[in-house]
Amino acid sequence: MKDQALLDERARRLAIPLEAEEQGTSIDVVSFSIGSAKFLIDTKNVLEIVKLKEYTPVPGTPDFIVGITNLRGTIVALIELRKFFALPSRGLTDLTRIIVVGRDKFEFGILAEKAEQTHSFRQSLVLDVPDNISSGTAKYLKGVTADALLYLNIEAIIDDERMYIG
Repeated sequence: MKDQALLDERARRLAIPLEAEEQGTSIDVVSFSIGSAKFLIDTKNVLEIVKLKEYTPVPGTPDFIVGITNLRGTIVALIELRKFFALPSRGLTDLTRIIVVGRDKFEFGILAEKAEQTHSFRQSLVLDVPDNISSGTAKYLKGVTADALLYLNIEAIIDDERMYIG
């Protein structure tokens, strides 16, 4: 019964005609993939996307921090979301991209297999995080779309205490 109510609510949200949407409710995002998972990040948090050329591992850091790289004189920590979310890692390839994100002066790079595109979509198309996603992962998501794109909450990742090494 609960599943049917959830499906009905999602159908109502997706059925809103474009004309009924308010003007300021679209969001600009960058989409990227890590394995079969597809993610979205607000463009306001993305500083640049570059190809991973080389990096230096840093001993004594959490396992999700792959290392650091030098981007035109700025040292950027590289994180692997699979490990951040406690999922098994697949390693890096020569196709790996760095999505440099940040807030204020705190910047880091998210490793992605493919950075796909920048686009806009209606805020109303973002659905609540499903119950079957672990609470440890769900707190880093703003929601999901009907086609299973995971909308990342970069602010929650930035604010995570594991991102700061004392």
